[in-house]
Amino acid sequence: MQAEQLHVIDANVFKGKKKFITIAVIVFFLGGLFFARGKIYVAYLSLKASTAASGGNFKKAEKLYKEIIALEPNVAEHYWQLGTIYIGTHNKIEVSKQIVKLKRMGRSDLAIALKKLSQTRATRF
Repeated sequence: MQAEQLHVIDANVFKGKKKFITIAVIVFFLGGLFFARGKIYVAYLSLKASTAASGGNFKKAEKLYKEIIALEPNVAEHYWQLGTIYIGTHNKIEVSKQIVKLKRMGRSDLAIALKKLSQTRATRF
């Protein structure tokens, strides 16, 4: 009788582990979908911002890049893109702020590139 009870307990423990593993897999999968959905949305916003900037609509592009930065604040490239918008609007103060942010993020390469781009554009105007 004790062996039968032990067998039943083991089966119940296995069911509990199986349920936990199933839930963990579902949570992992849904988390992946959420992450992918966020990346797709950022790519969509980036395309819209780039299109707006190409069309000369810098206000819209600025707004979109700020939205992108709110979603992904640790991606230095977004600050670089926003800096290029400020170059297009001749906003030297905001360009300088983006350069400082890039340096603080450890992306001196992008900061230098943005500074050079702003200097090149400044000589054209």
